[in-house]
Formats: sequence, structure tokens, C-alpha cells
Amino acid sequence: MVSGFYDDSVLSIKELETLVSSGSGSCQPVAPTRVVYISDPCTNQEIHPDSYWDVLRTFGYEDLAATLRGKLVNRLQNVLTLDLNFAAELEQFNVWFVATAVENQYKLEAAGPYRLRQYPEYVTFTTPDQGQYPIPDPTYLRIHAACSNIAYLSGAANAIDDLCNT
Repeated sequence: MVSGFYDDSVLSIKELETLVSSGSGSCQPVAPTRVVYISDPCTNQEIHPDSYWDVLRTFGYEDLAATLRGKLVNRLQNVLTLDLNFAAELEQFNVWFVATAVENQYKLEAAGPYRLRQYPEYVTFTTPDQGQYPIPDPTYLRIHAACSNIAYLSGAANAIDDLCNT
């Protein structure tokens, strides 16, 4: 969703395979990708879950727990398909999305600009069918950006990463 890279789906979608094989247009290379949570279950369900939701309620997100608890955390609005490098950076709170004045457009920001060298400055999320394939929820992206900024500015990103990897 950020790099424009295609994954192995090019092998099962004939039109996409033809496009990638021809190298025409702005076609990006094929690379491994994976699905990443915006609001990771590790953060919102396993690490002091009541404290996490209490903090979010304090900032006005009263009903957020209802949309992210249990199996609901797997909603399309809470996941991104990303190349492996960007996925790791997002999960470690090293990169984040900042909303712009343009609907569904985000500026990529990072803990160190070198992390974004191979990525575009802005990303616009689109979908052919918002009902069936919704784009990422702006609230989840805003919360992830706030957490990333706090982690980056306080140096807490390493501690969060240690907790999630134990």
C-alpha cells in the first residue's frame, strides 16, 4: 500500500502478471509483502489492556475498544499490506502516517528521514469498493502516529518492541 510493490499474487492474476512481465507504465517490482496491524493486538490486548483503553477513553475515544477487541482487530480498516521493510518499521513505531488536508492522503514521517528514502512522501489510500474493501481507518492511523511520536521522542520504542517480542 506504500511501496506499490506486487507480491506473489501476480502468479494467480493473469492481467497483473502480464502487466508486471511487460514492465509497462509505473509498474513496481515484485517483493515479499505481509499484512500488518495498525493497532496491534500485542499493544491493545496483551500489554495491560485496561490501561491502554483507559488512556484512549481519556482522549475521547470512548467506543474504540468495541471496534478493536477480539476478532474485530482483524478488520480490513485495521490492517495494511506492506513490503517487509516498511512493515517492520511500522510495527516498531519508526514510521507513521500523518493526515493531510486531502481526503485519504497521508504524509509519511519517521524517526529519522533515512528510513523513508525509498518510499513516496505522500500516500493516498483508494479502494474500488469502500463497502467490501474499506481503506484504513483514519482514527487508527492517527493513534498509531501519536504512539509513534511518543515512542520516538521518549525513546520508549525499544521497550515496546521488547515487550511485544517476549
